Amino acid sequence: MKNLIALSLAGTLALASCGGPSVTGPSEPGPSPISSALGGTVFEGQIRADSNGQAVLSTGAWTGGAGSAVLSRVDSSADGSAPAVLISTSLGAEGRFAFATLPAPAASALGDFNDSPSASCTGTISVSDPAARGTSAFVSVSAQKAGSIGLLALNSATQTISEGILIYADRAVRMTGRQTCATAGGSSTTDVNLQLSPGWNMTSLSLQDASTLTIRNGAPVEAQWIFLNEGKGGLTGQHLQSVSTFSLFR
Repeated sequence: MKNLIALSLAGTLALASCGGPSVTGPSEPGPSPISSALGGTVFEGQIRADSNGQAVLSTGAWTGGAGSAVLSRVDSSADGSAPAVLISTSLGAEGRFAFATLPAPAASALGDFNDSPSASCTGTISVSDPAARGTSAFVSVSAQKAGSIGLLALNSATQTISEGILIYADRAVRMTGRQTCATAGGSSTTDVNLQLSPGWNMTSLSLQDASTLTIRNGAPVEAQWIFLNEGKGGLTGQHLQSVSTFSLFR
């Protein structure tokens, strides 16, 4: 089975319009799982380099019209079949949507958090319970414009791109560690400190200098649900996803 986290990094999730996801759940030590009312407003955006080579994220109102929003499980099957739809809802002409619930995936759809380390890597990502299993999910829209939307934020001062990733865990599990792996262009480092509760958890993946990836609990700060438009000098959503996949769970 493909490793769960490599798959979760390839999917994108998005954030509500007020700077954070709508979250309800029981109070408990550590992070509370997301149980319902995930939604917000989709914006259109583009990431491009300015005259100094610095990344800039520009956003504007959604112009794709009414349609549907879909929450899908990131596929973890060996044959790479299409992601499984978990729930769908309407998308308003202004870009607003809301999922009433976040269904639990079938047990047969869950994959391992633990994985064998690569020979090209140094350091270890530790999993507190090797028996823990989970999956990830992302949101896509279908209207006059269609594709995945991302829970995105760009810190212009540090040139850090952050993306929200929704991860499901079948039990409480902690993941910690730092790992550096050789790549074609040099090396990439992943730093992980996650405490996952049973159920759906919002996590933040932050990429700096295209070589350092940090993964923590919670949604990215000041992020928005963004549909990345293609354009001259811009990065497409697919490019952003491919940049993210060098990480953690191999």
